[in-house]
Amino acid sequence: MKFSITKETLLPSLNILSVLPATKQLTFPVLSNILFRIDENKILMTISNLEVELSCFIDNNSSIPSGNFTVPARKFIDIIKNLPDNAVINFTIDHLKMYISSLRTRYSLSLLPANDFPLFNENDCFGSLQIPQNIFLSMLNSTEFCIAVKDVRHYLNGLLLEFYDNFLTMVATDGHRLA
Repeated sequence: MKFSITKETLLPSLNILSVLPATKQLTFPVLSNILFRIDENKILMTISNLEVELSCFIDNNSSIPSGNFTVPARKFIDIIKNLPDNAVINFTIDHLKMYISSLRTRYSLSLLPANDFPLFNENDCFGSLQIPQNIFLSMLNSTEFCIAVKDVRHYLNGLLLEFYDNFLTMVATDGHRLA
């Protein structure tokens, strides 16, 4: 499989995916990878740490052959970030190898099978809710101060989101305060 894409098209999505902290890498090496799913003119990139899954897609005007593969996230992001601005990046995937070339630079990365990547089951979703960003951010700002950090009671190290009857409720506690 061969395709090309510009750095400016690819980098914003990679920056979004890079915010997810990787965990359990030693037990599941594929969790340190980005899953690429390419269909016709769309590239879907997914990263997961078994607790959170982030996905970004890129609409591409040129025709790209379909295929799935995973690439090491940190190395891949570093390579793309270090390329010059306005660079056209050429990708060649051959079995479990990815060859990246742009201008006079060449890289080779080992891939892992896409089938090994753990994806959340979309059928487990109980519903959906669309909420304006400013309201969601306001809710987060009102509760985040109560989220416990590194508490031995791991169930306090997070935020409870309850969705019912088109209402979203956020609850956080550190064992002393409740928001």
